[in-house]
Parts: sequence; C-alpha cells; structure tokens
Amino acid sequence: MSPDDARAVEAHVIAYDFSQFEDHIERRYLRAEIHKPGLIQHRLFRLDTGAKIVSELPIAALERYGGMAAEEATGVSDFLIVPLAGLLRSDGVFGLDDFRGIESMVRELELRLSHVSSTLEKFSDPNMAGPESIVGIDPDTGEAVPNEIWVDGRRVPNPAASIAIGGGVYLPVREGEPIPVYLTWDASLSSNFSQIEEIKSELMAIGEISPALLGDTKNGLAESGSALKRLAIPTLAKVARLRIRARRPILQALRLVAELEVASRWPGAELLENLTVEWRSGLPADPVEAAQVEGARKTTGLTSTYSALARLDPDASEEDLLWELGEIKKEKAEDALHFL
Repeated sequence: MSPDDARAVEAHVIAYDFSQFEDHIERRYLRAEIHKPGLIQHRLFRLDTGAKIVSELPIAALERYGGMAAEEATGVSDFLIVPLAGLLRSDGVFGLDDFRGIESMVRELELRLSHVSSTLEKFSDPNMAGPESIVGIDPDTGEAVPNEIWVDGRRVPNPAASIAIGGGVYLPVREGEPIPVYLTWDASLSSNFSQIEEIKSELMAIGEISPALLGDTKNGLAESGSALKRLAIPTLAKVARLRIRARRPILQALRLVAELEVASRWPGAELLENLTVEWRSGLPADPVEAAQVEGARKTTGLTSTYSALARLDPDASEEDLLWELGEIKKEKAEDALHFL
C-alpha cells in the first residue's frame, strides 16, 4: 500500500516459505509473487535458521522453478487479485473479522460446559461415611480398608463388614462423632444450564443468528416459508449486508477472467460488460406458497404462464417448459369444447 494513503494499493504480495534438502542439508527459502497492474514478479530469497532473509536468488535458481521468468506480463490492465475484506475501517485495508465481539462469549460458554462436566465427574463416584467398626486400617498407608481387616500381617475378610463401596473414599466415623458432609452453596447444575442458555441467546443476538435456522423449536415451529422468513429476519439482514460487500469483488473477478481469456486468445472469449448477480435467500422453498404467489401474479396479469412455470420449476429445461405450456393450452381448449 502507499505510504501516503492506506487505501491506495500499489501491489499485492503472496509469499510463503518452504524447506528442501540439498546435499543432505536442509535449506529454507522464501517465495514471493508480487502482483502489479499488468505484471507479475516472481522472486526467491534464501533464509537463515532464524527465518531472516540472507540473500536474493534468481527465481530459476531452484530446479522446481526452472524456466520461470522473473517477470510475467498478464495482458490485463488491472490487478489479478481481487480482495474481499470484512467491515473496513477508515485507516485499514484488511477489515474486521466476523468473530469480534463474540469471542469472550464463546470462551464463557466453553467454561460453563467444562464446569458441568467436572461437576458430574466429581460426583459420579461419591465417598461414603460409616461406622469405624466395619473397616480395617492398612498399616502401610494408614487408610481405611472396607470389607477387610489385618490379622497377623495378612489381609483377611472382615466379618463385621456388610457394605461395599466403589472407587470412592470410605470415611470411618466413631460413635458420637458427627458424619462428614460436603460444604455446598445454593448453586446447582440447573443454574449452570440456565446460564448456558442465557449465553447462547446473547450469542445469537450479537451474531445475528436466528434460532429458527438452527432448528430451535422452543417457541413453535414455522408452519410456512413466509413464517420462517419472518423468524430469520436478523440473519437475512446480515446476509444482505454481506451480499452488498461481496457483489463488487465477484463482478470484478468475473470481468478479469473474461479479460484474461481475451488476452490469451482463447476460442470464443469475449469481454463481459453488463454483469448482474442474482441472489437467493437460501431458505427451503415452500411449493404451496410459491404456487399461490404465482397464481396471484397470473390472475392480476403481472406475469406470463411461461415465466411462472420457470420460477416454480427452476431446474426445468426450456423444452420441458414449452411442452408444459403446450399441454396447458391443449387442456384449456379441451375444457372449452367440453363446456360448449
């Protein structure tokens, strides 16, 4: 970019480093492809072990680039790279990422879920408290051993034991002593799940994600295509903004491809002038609703039968549409004769 204007792009650079063995020695290189209007420059640099540039080499110095010229004319008066950035700031060219503002909420959601898992894991194997008389004491570790006692240095079944515990800890209690209890507070798993739902709702609101598009049927399932569209208004609005942002780069890329074909003298190549982009909502089509809309258009004289058929069946070929149109006319003629 120009040092005087951050929006004035002077060249686009695609660069990557790689390694290869030469005489059993690993060497690192940096390959750079510099795009300028009508010109592409190919450059090669040698790197040291610290990934710093040591020297510049001819592009054909490596066998993998043998025969490649240092400069290549494109025959096109513009850049061959079309950038598509996010929401642009006044002093930048890269744009803002789509995850800004929701990263902290995603981390909090992951933390809540991990806390649920750790809580379930902690209480999946509970400890047990009971009388001291039914346990033995391991002389090596001093731990209580249920169901067994030590006799003459040997571990034998404890006849007084009448319980078995899993992998938890057995806490022996002497007569008159209070039974150990967990110190808990008034936060339960239900509170954690409620917090998770609140975070998800806020995340969808900030990210402009309609719950209906993710199959959330808590508030009732949309019974028609129009109802689903109303539920998806936040997401559709965001998609509309993305379309506006992507429209110009898409058209520019198509024009460049056509211009390259003309410059390369491909058979049948020609420049593209009046380009348009037709977008669809991406929502599943409702055949009943679409038929009602086309019927209303036809009744009011706002469309032809051929156009209505084409919109109702976008995958049909022209031959299929003409055949269907002929069948409709034939049936109307037969109905008219039958009426007479």
